[in-house]
Amino acid sequence: MRQNSSKINQLIKIWPQKTIAGKEWLSQMGFERQLVAAYEKITWLNRIGRGIPYS
Repeated sequence: MRQNSSKINQLIKIWPQKTIAGKEWLSQMGFERQLVAAYEKITWLNRIGRGIPYS
């Protein structure tokens, strides 16, 4: 989980304030689907809706 903590800190630094992010952007930033799913599970990322970006 320590590696995930480091990655979430990296994400916080690069995510523009007051924006939402889609899976494509997260992927471009180096966040694989599995990691994004793990972040959702532990509520570090919140999905707005099906097919809708994260906040």
